[in-house]
Amino acid sequence: MKTEREFKLVVPKFDNDGHRISTEKLKEIALEMSKHFGGVSVFPKVLGCWEGKEGLECEENALLVSARDSSDEKQFKDDMEFMKNLAKKVGNELGQEAVMLSEDIIKDVSFIAGLRKKEVPEAIREKDFFKKLMD
Repeated sequence: MKTEREFKLVVPKFDNDGHRISTEKLKEIALEMSKHFGGVSVFPKVLGCWEGKEGLECEENALLVSARDSSDEKQFKDDMEFMKNLAKKVGNELGQEAVMLSEDIIKDVSFIAGLRKKEVPEAIREKDFFKKLMD
């Protein structure tokens, strides 16, 4: 029976003293996942909260998500081992007490081919300069 998996890693965008972690460092982590899985989706703003010393503590994170379309259980074990190692590396490099990692069995993941183009037709490009800056 074929099962498919989704792997998620929550990465902090700021250190424990409130300094922003460089975009290059976050890109490096995303690239590692992309190389392993063939791609990664990055959700750049995710609020992570936990029960801290002073009640509910929260920080801004990025969520990195990759999926595997396979029926090979060994591949999934290798994927999870890769993700655990990556999470450990992220936690150590970024000084985190813990880094959230999850693996979900999902019903279906599909990678539907499209037609890659350098640009979209002018008729569907955003023209409102104010709106482009506000998004």
